[in-house]
Amino acid sequence: MTNLLLDMVANPALAESEENVKQLHHIYRQPARQGAFSVRDGILFMKEIFQNDTKFVELRVVPTSLVNTIFVAFHANPVGGHLNAYRTYHRIRQRYFWPHMFQYIKKMCKRCPGCSLSNITRNRSADLVYSFPIDAPMRVLFVDIYAAGAEFNYVETNYYLIAACGMTAFAVCEDTAEAKSTAFAQALMKIWMRFGFSHTIVVDKDSKFLSVFSARAALLKINIHVLSGDNHNPMIVERVNRYLNKCLTIFTNECDDVRSALEGILMSLYAWNSAPVIGTDISRSLLVVGREFNFRLDFSTEQHQILTSSKLKVTSFAAEQARLRKCGREIAK
Repeated sequence: MTNLLLDMVANPALAESEENVKQLHHIYRQPARQGAFSVRDGILFMKEIFQNDTKFVELRVVPTSLVNTIFVAFHANPVGGHLNAYRTYHRIRQRYFWPHMFQYIKKMCKRCPGCSLSNITRNRSADLVYSFPIDAPMRVLFVDIYAAGAEFNYVETNYYLIAACGMTAFAVCEDTAEAKSTAFAQALMKIWMRFGFSHTIVVDKDSKFLSVFSARAALLKINIHVLSGDNHNPMIVERVNRYLNKCLTIFTNECDDVRSALEGILMSLYAWNSAPVIGTDISRSLLVVGREFNFRLDFSTEQHQILTSSKLKVTSFAAEQARLRKCGREIAK
């Protein structure tokens, strides 16, 4: 079937014959008649036009021999994270297409040994399928509590509220001196005031501060979603916390002092946010704050950039601006 589609792209006259079209799967027939297939770099693409719109997306058509490879790449590996059938389908469907895709993914997730061990008691309706499109970072916020040991750091705080963007995984930290629900609610409010109020916050079902977060979210008309993470399907913020565990082990050993945990967390999150969003080459920081974070931190004692090269240019610039203002006033009159 894929070979026939490739032949139709090379010779569009083949798509005019109903005998050839009937050899295709029924979901491919109308796109073949409309000439929606193309080939670039040896890859077969299908143009899918949005309903009642002129916009479209191009999906890679996957032959049967590569279907299992695509599934393993997006599900059954540490990067895929063994997400459930709906979230796995959502990630694959944005990029690839083949007939009966959802039924295949659902069947393979059900047969997956890792998913079978971890998802026995999970209710399908309680899963968060996806967050928000690419132009809305920090709209879905995953929130969890993190502690770096029993000792206080240099600023006399010992607990940290970690929040991660559901779209980009951009992570931020707010430290608190007390392990009280009100203190963590205040820390969450600081994050909201800095990055904008979220549409939805996602918290762990076992969180001791769930009731306070729920009350604060209800007060501000913000949705709250309760998600039960585990070893095979952790929340985004739990993956950040595991990353911090590894980084702080190295950081505190090099500093020979566990009281430097806050500095280690902030430095580690800076490196985390400088990394690209999974599946893209766009850094997390660029999408959230508008600029890329450079890591490693290369610095120099010399002046990096001269903002004004000479006094003459400054004087001429001011004169040019005065002339433009004068012309503008004459035009307005």
